[in-house]
Amino acid sequence: MTEYSINPKRNLITLYLASFIIVTGYTVITPFFPIYANDILSEIKLLNFLVFGIGIQIGLIIAASKFVQVFLTPAFGELSDMTGRKPLILIGMTLYTILMIGYGFATDFLTLFSLRAIQGIGTASVWAIGEALVVDISDEKSRGRNLGLYIFAMLGGVTLGPFLGFGLFSFFSKGLFVAETLSYRLTFISVGFLGVTSTLMVLFWVKDPKVIPGMSIKELYLNSTKAMIKKIIQSPKILFRVLTATEGYRNRSIYTLYLVALVNGLGLSLLIPVAALFIEEMYFLDPEEIALVIGIIGALALLGAPLGGTISDKFGQKRTTWISGMFGGFVMILIGFRMSIFMLVVVFTFTRFLFSIFTPSFRSLQSDLIPEEVRGKEFGVVQASNNFGSVLGPILGGWLYDLFLPYNFDFGNNLLFFGPGIAFLSSGILVIFAMVLLLLLIKPKPINGKTLPS
Repeated sequence: MTEYSINPKRNLITLYLASFIIVTGYTVITPFFPIYANDILSEIKLLNFLVFGIGIQIGLIIAASKFVQVFLTPAFGELSDMTGRKPLILIGMTLYTILMIGYGFATDFLTLFSLRAIQGIGTASVWAIGEALVVDISDEKSRGRNLGLYIFAMLGGVTLGPFLGFGLFSFFSKGLFVAETLSYRLTFISVGFLGVTSTLMVLFWVKDPKVIPGMSIKELYLNSTKAMIKKIIQSPKILFRVLTATEGYRNRSIYTLYLVALVNGLGLSLLIPVAALFIEEMYFLDPEEIALVIGIIGALALLGAPLGGTISDKFGQKRTTWISGMFGGFVMILIGFRMSIFMLVVVFTFTRFLFSIFTPSFRSLQSDLIPEEVRGKEFGVVQASNNFGSVLGPILGGWLYDLFLPYNFDFGNNLLFFGPGIAFLSSGILVIFAMVLLLLLIKPKPINGKTLPS
């Protein structure tokens, strides 16, 4: 009897809590990172004609993590199919803790770029593998709900993180009268220690039947680190092999999953380097106000994740995914128009709510189309596809922001579209295109001779 069959509920609850804690710590930097980077970076000129503005530098820094994930997510997913999910998740969470503290000591583009690249190792060993572990310990009828709860926990961290960041930043800058840039640094260092709690929870409370019973903590870390380093070295070859393989289970629907993930990753990641800067420079908010706005948006959109999982179980994963994604893309386009702060929060919130519904339903659609014995690897391939789009997205978003920052588009009758809003327009169009591909090309997997509702 496996340990999952003894107490799967404990494993799930622990994963939810650990995910919540580490995402809380990580998303403390969400409202601050572009502004922090803007403070410590300066324009880079190469050969007197190649200029890297602040926007594109931030895009490159953010893309560094995704670039690493493109190669490592399939390799680590394949490794987790063989050795278990828990060891990789543990090492990834440990890396997150160390790197978060490292952000507080960064002083230039190269340091921030290097930290983000190393962070890609941690991300590749945590998120897709964590989702695969949730699916492993869930029965078919509750899979969408449990994935929804896992993502709900992550979004709970996304919601709490900006509020925690607001509190810590305000404490250092206004309570202790610390300079703004140093307040950012102290905030990042402080929340790095949250990762210790989530790592210990997974270490002692999550049971994995593929991990050798009685293995010491030292052996678990040492053996897993060696296996991961070997996979890192092999990752380009593994990625090529995985992407070009012609296994019998792969069909048009699975290949479309890859394409949808790529286009969606490109579209959504366009916004990452520019959202906080957009709010700061177009609406003249200070860092604490931006943190509050982002926190409020996340809090109001939070219920979308469990709702998305439940709806997808009842009405079909494909139908829930494409409807929520399609409407999310259309609403995203509206963000570029000038509006009141209140309406900006409403539009941002509705966008986030729709994509909170989209995420668990898309994950559940993956799990229905992908055979269990290759789930870790294929979840890794889908994530790698998303990451490849997310490599290009921040760079494109930063470039568009720099390019259109001096311009606005006045349509008369008090209807103004901000130049940097081109990034939101481009993102929305790409997401809509991805949903059209999903609608036309993915066919739900038949069960007992009947096709699942779409």
